[in-house]
Amino acid sequence: MIGLNQSAFVVQGAATIGLSQMFTIAPTASDPTYIVLSLLDRNEYTAGVNGMLGTISGNGNSLGLINSIDDFYTASIVFAYDPATHRYSNSTYGYLDQLSYTASNSLNDITSISITETNDLATANYDASNVFGGMNNTISANADNIGFASSVIATQPGFTGPVPAQATPSSIAAVANSFVGKTWNSSGCWILANTIAAEAGAGLPVQSTLSCIPGVNNGEWTVVFNGPAGSTGNWQSMVTAGEIIVISGHITTCVSGSGGSAMLVDNAEFISGSHITNLANDGSSSDIIIQPAHAASQEWSGVPYQNVVIYELDTPVITDNVIAVNAAGNGTLPLAPLFTATDPAGKTITSWQVYDTLYLDTLLVDGVSTTAYSASAAVTVGSLSSVSLQTNGNIGTDMVEVRAYNGTYWGDWQSMKVFVGGTTNVYAPILVTKTPNQNLIPNQCFSVVVLAATFKDPMGQKMTYKATQTNGAALPSWMHFSATTDSFSGVAPVAPVNVNVAVTATNTSGLSTTETFVIGDSPNPVVTNQTPDQHWATNSCFSLNLPMIGAGVHPVFTDPNGLKMTLSAIQLTGADVSRWLHFNSSTGSFSGATPRGLSETFSIQVTATNTNHYSGSEVINITVGTSGTSACIAPAHT
Repeated sequence: MIGLNQSAFVVQGAATIGLSQMFTIAPTASDPTYIVLSLLDRNEYTAGVNGMLGTISGNGNSLGLINSIDDFYTASIVFAYDPATHRYSNSTYGYLDQLSYTASNSLNDITSISITETNDLATANYDASNVFGGMNNTISANADNIGFASSVIATQPGFTGPVPAQATPSSIAAVANSFVGKTWNSSGCWILANTIAAEAGAGLPVQSTLSCIPGVNNGEWTVVFNGPAGSTGNWQSMVTAGEIIVISGHITTCVSGSGGSAMLVDNAEFISGSHITNLANDGSSSDIIIQPAHAASQEWSGVPYQNVVIYELDTPVITDNVIAVNAAGNGTLPLAPLFTATDPAGKTITSWQVYDTLYLDTLLVDGVSTTAYSASAAVTVGSLSSVSLQTNGNIGTDMVEVRAYNGTYWGDWQSMKVFVGGTTNVYAPILVTKTPNQNLIPNQCFSVVVLAATFKDPMGQKMTYKATQTNGAALPSWMHFSATTDSFSGVAPVAPVNVNVAVTATNTSGLSTTETFVIGDSPNPVVTNQTPDQHWATNSCFSLNLPMIGAGVHPVFTDPNGLKMTLSAIQLTGADVSRWLHFNSSTGSFSGATPRGLSETFSIQVTATNTNHYSGSEVINITVGTSGTSACIAPAHT
């Protein structure tokens, strides 16, 4: 029903854009009853911005955005389906497909315009009256919400354009780096990330402005890690260049590297002692200067995976199977064995494009000699197996460029060096099956084997292995790697630790391939919903339930690896809980009756311990007195 025509617009200011340019709403056999149009603008701009907002107009009437909560400015309209015309209309603003949005003339203004479909009037009215909450509702388990799409309008007076028809990871990184040195508000991380995405040609979904809620796919963006929706594991190792990552109330852009070597560009403050070193000094204490790319580890250390959403462009990714290749002169080199294409959303690769840069060589396409020396002249084929490089008799270096298409989007170009004039083709080992991250039990022996199927040498050459940390440092003293058995062993330390390991396979030709994974202890359970202070009346019964993981929507504790947990409780002083206060470790609940005339304040420490013997605790402050709650029901746990 909902089609996204264009997910990003970058305008000079005060430009008018029709909704029909953003969305297609085509009639179907099962048209939903209502469509909700919602607008969101975050007021987190620099001192020099005028703060003006855009308006939505139709049928001779206009609607502006108003402050709804914190810095959220919103507007929303409900449209009802007309079966006679197969269109959606509102009595005040007319037909949805005739509406238009007029952008403000304020620098760095970002407005997200979203439409959702529903058959339920109560849901439509809720989304319209509470856009902030409605952003959660559009991705809830509510089956009445049956469609979602959003488009972004960014006002950038200095942008010369045009906005690309689609984004690629390299264009996201390039645009992000272009913001280095600009003045930005230290709270405006979402505006920055969305402006970067918009200028690259792919506006972010509106849900990306909220932390700790599930991410949703939109346009080019697909969610590859969704902590709030149940994704688990070492999300840091998944991060690659061109991705945009929501981490616990912050959003940032990866511009280079991956995993432990990832580098970010965002509006981070750089602090020396108590002094912010990148202040803009423009009269606002909230404004900073965006700094060159910095290590991701500066921001995501200790971030629980439940609070992380990773957005990746749905563009095919080409991987070189070899670092470089030798090719005989006056010969042919098949290209298919040199490259592997994958798609983040699991789509099928439908086309490839190829060109090379050494003008004396040519491409053989289904046996026909073809010249293609630039991206604009690239050869398009349905399968890379139909293409070979036809080399000439001269010794030199050629560069083959390849990209892939998933039926909707093209990926970035990937290059391969070809040394022409050798007598044989030499290939590096191929990473076939990645070793998963390994959890250790403190103070116990461990053994981790790199399986024989992890690497494959395409020439059948013998491979040797070495292991280091991903930063090139030697392994810690308690971890040993045997190049003979290709295995790690040792005794895990008592203190929690994670080691980012790099295993390199090298064949007898001296070419190598490396994989990375984590060997470490399971993290501690974390408090994800602190129990509020309790106030109980004297001479009254009480009950307090502490939801565990998987029990209720607000669990107190969550284990990062999904391990089973057990609960225990003591007073903060170390004493057992009072005799009139009973704690059931199986159900995670307190119950009992307060003694007559008791007036007391004390604290209880509740500890969750996982099966790997790691634990996390929360403290509950309890006051018993005449003004407390007198009821045999569980106090609200928010």
